[in-house]
Amino acid sequence: MKTPTDPTRDPRLWAQRQAYAASLLPGNFADNVLRAARLANKDAEPTHTRVWRFFHNPFTLSALTACACFAAVVFFHTQSVNQTNEKNLADWRDLAEQVASFDPF
Repeated sequence: MKTPTDPTRDPRLWAQRQAYAASLLPGNFADNVLRAARLANKDAEPTHTRVWRFFHNPFTLSALTACACFAAVVFFHTQSVNQTNEKNLADWRDLAEQVASFDPF
């Protein structure tokens, strides 16, 4: 049984396939591709316009506002918990010192 030849290893087969593929394309294929690329690039809107439109989308504004509010809640809650923990630890230290003063050992 004969195995197929790898076209990347056989230069003659590679040239035949390349010539066949080139015959399938129209003669002005490269010009058409370049023209389409230039038109697509010319019609593209500037980046600042896309960014402006993105941030003025109502869903985006709502999501950003929700994220900012959530971050503020987490920050203030963390601060409150830390202050409460510090106060409670100070109270427990005072209590432990008072108990230690009564301990005869």
